[in-house]
Amino acid sequence: MTRPWVFMQRRKMLRLLAISQRRRRIAFLMGMILLLALIVWLRLSTKGHAWLGKLVTAKSWVLAHPRPLPEVLVVVGILVVLALWLLPKWQAARSQGLTAGNRFDRENEARKTLAQIIGGVFVLAGLYSSLQTFSLQQHTFDLQREGQITDRFTKAIDQLGAVEPGGKPDADGKPKINLEVRLGGIYALERIARDSPTDHWTIIEVLSTYVRENSPAADYAGKTPRERTKIPDLPGVSGRRLVCGTDEKGPPSLRTTTPTAEVAEQHLRADIQAILTVIGRRDITHDDPNRWVNLSNADLDGASLIGASLNRAHLIGADLDGAALLRADLGAANLSGAHLTKACLHGADLSEAHLSHADLDGADLSEAVLTRADLHKADLSGADLNEADLNEAHLHGARFYGAVLDGAVLTRADLFGADLNGAGLNGADLSGAELRGVSGLNQSHLDKARGDLNTKLPEGLTRPESWH
Repeated sequence: MTRPWVFMQRRKMLRLLAISQRRRRIAFLMGMILLLALIVWLRLSTKGHAWLGKLVTAKSWVLAHPRPLPEVLVVVGILVVLALWLLPKWQAARSQGLTAGNRFDRENEARKTLAQIIGGVFVLAGLYSSLQTFSLQQHTFDLQREGQITDRFTKAIDQLGAVEPGGKPDADGKPKINLEVRLGGIYALERIARDSPTDHWTIIEVLSTYVRENSPAADYAGKTPRERTKIPDLPGVSGRRLVCGTDEKGPPSLRTTTPTAEVAEQHLRADIQAILTVIGRRDITHDDPNRWVNLSNADLDGASLIGASLNRAHLIGADLDGAALLRADLGAANLSGAHLTKACLHGADLSEAHLSHADLDGADLSEAVLTRADLHKADLSGADLNEADLNEAHLHGARFYGAVLDGAVLTRADLFGADLNGAGLNGADLSGAELRGVSGLNQSHLDKARGDLNTKLPEGLTRPESWH
């Protein structure tokens, strides 16, 4: 009977030991969960923030009264040893009916569990310390980077105002500018705008202001377009239509250049052109959606802005005579009262642009998109609007004297009171257009154009049979 009883006691002890080990594992997991919950509570709870404040205050006092690292490590080590030695003994002492051997085993198991818990705490503390160190290093790096950008920005701004040291003043009595240094400052600002998106718009505004202040538009009040423009007529092309620098017989591939480029370059200062180039090729994804490029009342005569991004830009009253705006994005731009005599706008996007009272005398707008654009009282005399899209455009009172509108789309456009004397409308689409009150429109124009029953005709003209 002794052996079965001993066997049963052993099985019972093993079962109790297994239960104890499971409980310790569960206790370890629960301890870790409670520790994580405590961390989350300290971070999110209001009371937790108060406790953190106290801890920060205590930490600040400790940092203000530092102790040598060896002493701290000795104290921590002593506390850990005491915890590993005393806590298991206290836990085993609460258990009744244990032999000396079983008590020793119980203490060792408790020490293993406690050591795992303390080890896990140290691992979490090390991980937290590593994250804090990384965050501090990242913050330090960001501060250093911002400081470098600030230094670069300040230096570039200083370069924008560079003048020749000891140089003779110009004809206006102003110090002669140091063009090379200013160009360096302009391109340095462009680089900063690319490297620091937060400074992008500030730099664009600085450059725009520089253009407005250093190249203001002249007062052309009372002058005719021919008297105002600085671009001379070219010899040998009298009576022939100019298209971005070439006549109507010239190949389209040459429409990106102007024969007056040398004159334009001599007029527009190199630093002004450099800024326009920088603005035109900027990364528009970093633009402030509530602001716009402001070049109003600036003298941009003969400027090269081919393919420039000037969407929603303000160019009110700007002088863009002879400017190259081939395929430029001027959607929703404000060009009210702007001077665009003989400007190249071939293929440009001017949808929903404001061009009221603008001077587009002799401008090339062939294949340009002017959908829903406002050209109220605009002067388009002699302009090339061949195959231009003027769908739903507001052309009330616009002047088209001698303009070419062959193949243009004028569907649902408002031409009330417009002047079409000498204009060409071969193949133009006038479907749904408002033509009442138009001057210079005759039956020959209508016969060569396209329309429909919704086209509103002036009195005395008959709707062609092909329109029915």
